Amino acid sequence: MGPEALSSLLLLLLVASGDADMKGHFDPAKCRYALGMQDRTIPDSDISASSSWSDSTAARHSRLESSDGDGAWCPAGSVFPKEEEYLQVDLQRLHLVALVG
Repeated sequence: MGPEALSSLLLLLLVASGDADMKGHFDPAKCRYALGMQDRTIPDSDISASSSWSDSTAARHSRLESSDGDGAWCPAGSVFPKEEEYLQVDLQRLHLVALVG
């Protein structure tokens, strides 16, 4: 099983395991709200990455509409052909993510 298939399976298991907790709590009419990357509700300490090109392109600079540092996260090396770089955001609890900006 390749890394992409394994990632999909893990996501499916996480969603399935959280399903019981979400019953009665999910309202599609209210699901379109920001989680906090742009307004810094999510603290820098909850954002990590596999690597960064420099301190000015560290994971904390991956926020939307931000010009801090170089205004973006950039991995240390090329992402092709291995595609092993990642950006990780700890949301602290289960969320249904419907959109990524």
